[in-house]
Amino acid sequence: GGNYNFVIEKMNIENYIDYICTQLFFINTDWPSRNIRFWREVDESKWQWLLFDTDFGFGFAHGADFEMLDFALEENGPSYPNPPWATLLFRKLIENEYFKSDFINRFADLMNTSLRANNLSEHISQKENMILSEIQRHQERWDRTFEFWENEVLLLRYFAGDRQDYVQEEIMQKFSISGVNDIYLDIYPPNTGRIDISTLNIGDFPWTGEYFSDAQLILSAVDVPGYRFAGWSGDITSDSRAIPVTPDDTVSLIAWFEEDVSTQNTLVINEINYNSSNAADSEDWVEIYNN
Repeated sequence: GGNYNFVIEKMNIENYIDYICTQLFFINTDWPSRNIRFWREVDESKWQWLLFDTDFGFGFAHGADFEMLDFALEENGPSYPNPPWATLLFRKLIENEYFKSDFINRFADLMNTSLRANNLSEHISQKENMILSEIQRHQERWDRTFEFWENEVLLLRYFAGDRQDYVQEEIMQKFSISGVNDIYLDIYPPNTGRIDISTLNIGDFPWTGEYFSDAQLILSAVDVPGYRFAGWSGDITSDSRAIPVTPDDTVSLIAWFEEDVSTQNTLVINEINYNSSNAADSEDWVEIYNN
């Protein structure tokens, strides 16, 4: 109600939800009574949270099965690491149905994208390869072995692979949700549009995501120049561009697009550049696309 409206006027709620989801997923237990930073640009702008110092997380202090949601919602914890004053904001916000729904759906969005196991594994490999040539000397300097480092990297991979299942179990248990179901999305013909689901803009197909069965999701079909949305097929048949979806079972959908002949003889301003960086100044320009 009015209290929640006041809160979202004062803080960037989307940023805060991403911040909380990340701390919970990482299992950063050197928080929330420590390592808190929030900021705003000017007096009238909204407060935003800054993620930093997460070295207790990702398997260092706890395994992937640690119940971090209970930890972050503890009403009467010790002075360190989760005392009542530090968990108060999240505890009170989660009592609001709008916040709770946005939190649960956004957590699913993140686990379907940036926090997806294969995506995390790719990031681990990228960082691993970046410093690989230095590790032998580094380990010798600190009287450790190359094999020790390899094992630590392996622990990161195990955590990345296991954590999503435990997060889903925690959320289902805490909020009395019955399950998690797959949503399969595709478009036809290929490369004629995208599908927006929850907070995500999906452009690569076919795509599969996992969502909680009680979620209230909106799917929207978005066409590209030269095409227009023609309808949905699959488990839902509709001509409406935006459709509500509740994944209480597996959901499979195809968004259909057709050629838009009304735009074939038109010019479209496709790109505008008006503020180049000093390092690569291509001056001001406009790109016109001839359909």
